[in-house]
Amino acid sequence: MSKKEISPRLEQLRKHLSAKDIDAYYVPRADQFQNEYVPPCNNRLARITNFSGSAGSAIVAKDRAAFFTDGRYTLQAQDEVPSEQFEIYSISPNQAPTPTLQLKEWIETKLEKGARVGFDPMVVTPMEYDRLHAAVAKVGGTLVPVSDNLIDQDWSDRPAEPKKSVTIQPVTYAGEDHQKKITRMAKALRDQHTCALAITFPEEIAWLLNIRGSDVDYNPLPLSYAILYVSGEVDLFIDADKISESIKSHLGENVKVHSFEDFEDALHDLRGDANKVWIDPKTAPFAVKNTLAR
Repeated sequence: MSKKEISPRLEQLRKHLSAKDIDAYYVPRADQFQNEYVPPCNNRLARITNFSGSAGSAIVAKDRAAFFTDGRYTLQAQDEVPSEQFEIYSISPNQAPTPTLQLKEWIETKLEKGARVGFDPMVVTPMEYDRLHAAVAKVGGTLVPVSDNLIDQDWSDRPAEPKKSVTIQPVTYAGEDHQKKITRMAKALRDQHTCALAITFPEEIAWLLNIRGSDVDYNPLPLSYAILYVSGEVDLFIDADKISESIKSHLGENVKVHSFEDFEDALHDLRGDANKVWIDPKTAPFAVKNTLAR
């Protein structure tokens, strides 16, 4: 990738902004799993800014764009992100000559009144949504969820999603049988009068089910979602190609494997006033909260 490729990509993105009647589009480093490191197919920040570090975000408006990172990556950002296309800021203090500015401050001071700011609800968490909403509200604007990520629209050579096989983490190293963990967690749900826990953070799924993966280099995590029910049953949503018969045997009869695409339907089944579903607002996609709230 080179800086020269960024200008036409921004031009295409801005065409989508106009088509969607959006004034700006927020691009975080995170993907739908909120891991620090993401597979190449989900590194949308790199696609639109040329930045290869593990912490940053960008916002692209019709007539300007800004990139934000912390003190670890200030020099790298100056080297990789084209300054003629992006205003480059540090969210850490004392990074001169790079100016210090927070994303919310940029929104509050650089966007026009009434601006409509688009975002992908699968890569923004409820906690992050609240922060963005507060900033956009200060300019009388609106946050607009866009279900089809706008970066992906013109990514014709997008890498394939990883399909590395899941492996078992032996109890010797895990410290506790996964069925005991499930039982203990189900009791916690009962004690809190909660019917289910939607788990969208792969680290937690790896811990709960004593499994590991290698979808992302140097990160032993199986990219997946899960739902733990008060009954002690678990639905695991993952690409079937990653699950061997030995893994199914390890998981046990109370853990059912489903296609990753079936997760939204499972959330729909949990909607309703009679159901109380836990999610983690720091790691769950905003789309999960939104689906359960409908």
